[in-house]
Amino acid sequence: MTFAIAYLTTRGTTKSAWLAAVLLAVVALTHIGETFIAAVWYIGLRLAEPDRFRPQWWWRSIPVVVAGVAVLPLYLTFLGNVGASGSALIQPIGPAILAQLGVAFTVGLAPVPVGAALIALAVLVWQRPRLAIPWLAVVAVFATVEALTRAQVRYLYTGAPLIAVAVGWGIQRVWRYGWAGRLLVLLVVSYVAWVSSALWIDAVMGWQKPRIDGLTH
Repeated sequence: MTFAIAYLTTRGTTKSAWLAAVLLAVVALTHIGETFIAAVWYIGLRLAEPDRFRPQWWWRSIPVVVAGVAVLPLYLTFLGNVGASGSALIQPIGPAILAQLGVAFTVGLAPVPVGAALIALAVLVWQRPRLAIPWLAVVAVFATVEALTRAQVRYLYTGAPLIAVAVGWGIQRVWRYGWAGRLLVLLVVSYVAWVSSALWIDAVMGWQKPRIDGLTH
């Protein structure tokens, strides 16, 4: 649903604005971490729109304000419970949490190597900055939140699909190079699908989740 929200937001129409707001409200009723991811990414994409701060831009902001007001009572209750617990929210950043974040990024981007993922992201930032830069802002925000709070936020859930977008942008050009290019594309897609399916089957049916130290869920 987060990616559907991002897609609808980039459409920039009134209808898509209302649909994105509905999906934001649905996400807000499911999980607070995913809600924050969707909200930050939505804001980043909105700020990247060419007509930002103009009257039509503000009119397209009304739906999400309505959605926010609709779910506000739920989040007021949540914040009240957090405050009543008396636990410290901010914790010092240490080598252990930074190492955990490194492991989380490595696992979150698998089976694409980290180096290849960084190259793919660089290409995407160059070719599609209105999509990639808001996503990078999301990663920065939630990596900081995780380092400070150990809240185990789910920012990596948006990582692998964006890598897939970048890789897809590249392999569509490889596809044009005759049978050899198409064979290479099919091999890449088949490998990723095979690894992903194996991980999914183990996690869902065998209850063997991929090990992510410090971010085990």
